[in-house]
Amino acid sequence: MGAWVMQYNHSVDKETVQAAVKDCTLPLYAKVVAWQTSWCKAKPKSDLESQIEELLKQLEQLLGREQLEKCVALLSAAKYGLSDSEMLDVLALDPVFHSSSTYSK
Repeated sequence: MGAWVMQYNHSVDKETVQAAVKDCTLPLYAKVVAWQTSWCKAKPKSDLESQIEELLKQLEQLLGREQLEKCVALLSAAKYGLSDSEMLDVLALDPVFHSSSTYSK
């Protein structure tokens, strides 16, 4: 679990993440908490469902509802998931992501 925390950000509050993982020991939960705490100061939730819900809310605020829905749809449709570079390649061609903040002509 500590390796996941360090993978995303060396300044993450490891004690906060470790305390959260004591209640929910699912590997996916630990990874989501580690990733989310690397860019957000929100306190980790106590279970996986609540943590993912919080993550999706924050991503919706950052990206916008339509963009988030498109990303989730692509990930859901991919049989084996998508790597970061594959996702960026697909989204680069999508007009939903062409805006002044995400794409410059």
